[in-house]
Amino acid sequence: MGGEKLKPLTSFTFCGRQTPLKSGKTQSILADEGRKRNVHLASNRREANGDHFTEMADALNFLVAQLKAQKGRENEKLEAVEVKIFFGLSSAPAHERAITIGVFDGVHLGHRALLERLLKEARVRNLTSTVVTFLNHPQSVLNPPAPPLLTGIEERIDLLSELGLDETIVLHFTSQLSKMTAEQFCREVLVGKLNCKLLFVGDDFALGYRREGTVSRLMQFGKEMGFEVVAISSVTLEGVRVSSSEIRRLLVDGEIEKANKLLGKPYRLKGIVQKGTGRGRKLGFPTINLKVPKEKLLPRFGVYAGKVHIKEGGWNAAAYIGQRPTFDETEVTVEAHLLGFNGSILQGTSAILELLSFVRPDQKFETVDALISQMSRDLGAVIERLKAG
Repeated sequence: MGGEKLKPLTSFTFCGRQTPLKSGKTQSILADEGRKRNVHLASNRREANGDHFTEMADALNFLVAQLKAQKGRENEKLEAVEVKIFFGLSSAPAHERAITIGVFDGVHLGHRALLERLLKEARVRNLTSTVVTFLNHPQSVLNPPAPPLLTGIEERIDLLSELGLDETIVLHFTSQLSKMTAEQFCREVLVGKLNCKLLFVGDDFALGYRREGTVSRLMQFGKEMGFEVVAISSVTLEGVRVSSSEIRRLLVDGEIEKANKLLGKPYRLKGIVQKGTGRGRKLGFPTINLKVPKEKLLPRFGVYAGKVHIKEGGWNAAAYIGQRPTFDETEVTVEAHLLGFNGSILQGTSAILELLSFVRPDQKFETVDALISQMSRDLGAVIERLKAG
């Protein structure tokens, strides 16, 4: 790959202090030659609390995710990138900013089109390019339950950072925030806290209480408060409007190839390798079992052609997502058989499963022998799908 070994990290800066990392928390990875990434994490406990959010754990997980994301990019020569992540408004420094706001779930092609325009215009005007996103989906407050996520906050920050933006500010969407009028939000947050000079939004965007802050209203507020509003048209692909909700629908229907086109990349399940029942090995198809975040959207149950990435490298894989109906189980499992892999992967290892092609839906077999025969056919189908690209 032409890269060099990075030494294991021993500490990182968090909330202004140097924090040591215990042995085993990080691991050496291959980094692209000439690529460096400095992560500055700042936090506001009051604005970013929640039962499912632990600042130190998320900061560490994000740091490791950022480093792992460097692996596998061959022949890249990138200048140093400074990634600035702020949790809460109080921690964000004073800058004149070009801002966009949203969940950005999936960071799909539509999001990327808007973000690229924002970045380009920010550079022309010498403004800090800033994404304001949310720790929790707004629907978890406005109309629970929230939809399952295409990207959790960790993965979303990673993807946003890769685009070259100057900052990502993460807010906890609260009931109090949901009741702010559009004028209040513009005056107190965008202008008062973030010194917004340029606001980029989608053509169907709205903010504030009861979504009163439509694009036309925001333009009016901008004239009064000193910021410009630029509305970006929606992106369509093969006649379909690119949106997070459309991608969720495709995934639930098992149309992984179409979903990947709208995402602009393979749909990924990132998880931790955990102990399984060992049944796959007994059947002749050893697998790794992944524990994925409960808020992550799982696509249609069945067999997929995919690829698994761990620190040692990437392997083509036959993946299964489902409830193992042949064995009358109810717990959902995510597992993958790595093609050509003869080693062992320790429990607790971080792994990413990319889903590339849907092979068949989940089904119950009358006998274990019938299941084994089908698994052999599935493996052949997976290999053919992967060869076809």
